Amino acid sequence: MDLFINRFLELKGQHCMIIGPHGIGKSNYLKIKFPNSLSIDLSNEDNLIKFKRNVLSFEKLVLSNPDRKHIVIDELQKLPALVPVIHKLIALRTGQRFLFSASSIRNLKREDDSLLGESVIKQSMHPFMVSEINAEIEIEELVKSGMMPVCFYKEEKEIFLDAYINQYLEAEVIGGSLIRKVEPFKRFVQHVSLIHGSVLNISKIAKACNVERKTVESYIDLIQEINLGYVINVFDNNAKRRLSGHPKFYFIDSGIYQVFKRKSKEAQSETEKDPAIEGFISQHLSAWIAYSFTDTKLFFWRSQRGLEVHFILHGQSEFSAIHVINSIEVKAGDLRGLKEFRKEHPEAYRFLLYRGSKKYIDSGILIVPIDEFLQKLHPECSVTQMYDRLSP
Repeated sequence: MDLFINRFLELKGQHCMIIGPHGIGKSNYLKIKFPNSLSIDLSNEDNLIKFKRNVLSFEKLVLSNPDRKHIVIDELQKLPALVPVIHKLIALRTGQRFLFSASSIRNLKREDDSLLGESVIKQSMHPFMVSEINAEIEIEELVKSGMMPVCFYKEEKEIFLDAYINQYLEAEVIGGSLIRKVEPFKRFVQHVSLIHGSVLNISKIAKACNVERKTVESYIDLIQEINLGYVINVFDNNAKRRLSGHPKFYFIDSGIYQVFKRKSKEAQSETEKDPAIEGFISQHLSAWIAYSFTDTKLFFWRSQRGLEVHFILHGQSEFSAIHVINSIEVKAGDLRGLKEFRKEHPEAYRFLLYRGSKKYIDSGILIVPIDEFLQKLHPECSVTQMYDRLSP
């Protein structure tokens, strides 16, 4: 991993927890930002055994080092029993700042459903953004290999990412005893790529995997809890028209989607690149929301007649509609969803992202190349502001 990539994540609170999967850059980030901290890495087996035997020894260690103003605990989820001790130390107001990383929150929530309460700000870390790496990009290559820091600079990214996902699932899910039966989960893994960028049809997935609906629901929850995927809900905002109500699922990274796709036993159609590029935009918008630290939320919009806008960004100072196509040319039909959305929400800024090179406006819709949009996407600039800045 390149140590000199300046991540957009900024820790906002006095005490903070960074949440994200293994290999996202949490440990590296904390080492660079807080080089003189009292640091405890719970992925180190010796440290884990030591504090498992006596969690109060952590309290003693912290209190005996009052000169260390930053206390860093890496992979906190490996020892949830530390959470009550951390609560106590924060309450003592020692003047020290506590910083944690976690790749999964399930075990922590078992110990403390509030995840250390309001005293600890929870922030997520995401795969690299194009604007973070500040380099010439080939969209097709990035969509194929993804933006995960753990393998971004590897020569054989696909092989490395395959091994990474296999190890991650083995360690976090199977080894972590997060599921009761292994075989049904393995069947689910073979089908899960088919739901990337799709409205969730739990019954269909359950039938394909030969398991009950509740089992599939628990697996999808699990994928989210170990931070390999997320769902976005349909945008409503008191819409006059009846809308499709089920959420859509995305993997956190296009490269991770490609790994699960290779595990799938289902045949892939010629249009399979569409959810990959759509997911690539989704992961960037999710990162932008997390790093801009606003109330903006990510939705999608689909009318009852099937007209769709892939992404809606909505918040107090943000309202944008973004549609993505996997084409170098824009056809009239590609604009139908955005035009329909305008009837309900004329105040929204509308974008169509495509793989072409020209930038222009059609019916108030800013049509812009994907690479240019991603290069300009930055937490310090709202997407609504980007409309004016990108307009020809």
